[in-house]
Amino acid sequence: MHELFHTLAEELGAVDPSRLAQQLVVLYDGATTTAQMDRTTEPALIAREIAGLLLAWVPVSA
Repeated sequence: MHELFHTLAEELGAVDPSRLAQQLVVLYDGATTTAQMDRTTEPALIAREIAGLLLAWVPVSA
């Protein structure tokens, strides 16, 4: 997942693609673990909202 998120962050033009990839991996792992423990898909929906906020905030190169 880290490699995938890093590649996508680079394509986005993130100033620090490694950091963004790490943040998205933590978000992904947390949502996956919570979904498994609680047996619900709600964490995926919440993670999607948080990812949208994160991507709107991340600085990109010009």
